[in-house]
Amino acid sequence: LTDEGLAVEAFKLVEKGVFMDEKTRELLQSPSVHKGCSGARKPEDNMSDLRAQVAANQKGIALIGELVQEYSLDVVQDYMLH
Repeated sequence: LTDEGLAVEAFKLVEKGVFMDEKTRELLQSPSVHKGCSGARKPEDNMSDLRAQVAANQKGIALIGELVQEYSLDVVQDYMLH
């Protein structure tokens, strides 16, 4: 893992609706402080992937909200348990 990647215990990627761009970039480059390690090879690709994941989660939240509005929370939760 030391040579190949980044281990993250916990990191708030979005705070109060704002993507933590600068902190995320710093995190992606943080392995470079260790001898023989480099940061992310393609940080822009990593940033794009993370933004896409956040957008997908937001879309999922919105769609679940629509289901709750249409069918009620109880019904949606019942189906989630199946």
